[in-house]
This record gives sequence, structure tokens and C-alpha cells, in this order.
Amino acid sequence: MKPAMACFSGLPVAVALFTLGCAASSDETRFNSDTVSYFKTLSDQGMGAAQTMAGASNLDSVKGALLAAKSVEGVGYEKYFRSRAEEGISDSVHDIADNADEAHRLFQEAMSEFLMYWDDKNTAHITDGSGTLNRCIALANATVLKINARR
Repeated sequence: MKPAMACFSGLPVAVALFTLGCAASSDETRFNSDTVSYFKTLSDQGMGAAQTMAGASNLDSVKGALLAAKSVEGVGYEKYFRSRAEEGISDSVHDIADNADEAHRLFQEAMSEFLMYWDDKNTAHITDGSGTLNRCIALANATVLKINARR
């Protein structure tokens, strides 16, 4: 663990403490909560699309699920992004915000790649989309772990 600043009577005192000793500011707590909430939306949409792909009896239901997942995740990200823009974020959480932005980009790319299958029936789009979705979910999971480690 790394040294941290301990807060006593409002005065920062440099001491070698584990980071568990300092609570996040209310702004960081709100930001972390918003980020985890967005990642839940991303995860739910990815899981729903994957379950539909695995158990669908026809391709139309798969395409519908992919379109819906792409749309719902996009709306969730837009709400999260708008909240960040309105409230602002501290320098200490820019890495988390950058990861959320990248996870969104990867999710949208994955859904778009899956949907390209209907353009040319090339199954490589399914493989490529799966790889991108896996990277997206891995990044989201790693970011949530990072948030939890900072609490």
C-alpha cells in the first residue's frame, strides 16, 4: 500500500498510512457511485445481448437485442457523461473517467461489429465483436476494482 494524507481537524498531515485511512470526498463518492451505476448498465446490456445470442431461435431477435443493448448503453453513458460535465470531476479520478469513456467506446464498437454481420453474413464480425466486448468488460471490471480499492 502507498502512503496517504491523513486528515485531522481539517489539516492534512503527511503520515505513512494505508490508503484505507482517508475517506473519499463527497464529490468523489458521487462520481464513483455514478461510474459504478453506469458500468452496471453496460454490464446488464452486454449480458442481455450475450444471453440472447446464446439462446435465440432466430436472427431477428438477436439483431433486435443488439440494437436495444447499443441504444440503452448509449443513453446510460450520455446520462453519466452529462452528470460528469455538470458536476465536474477532480484530478484524482480522471483515470476512472477515461476508463469509462473507453469502455463506452468499446461497447459501442462491439455492438456495431456484431451488427455488421447482417450486412454481409461474415461470421468474423461475431468473433471480432466478442473480442471487443470481452476487452470492454475486462476494462469495466478492472475499473470497478480500482474504485473499490480507493474507498
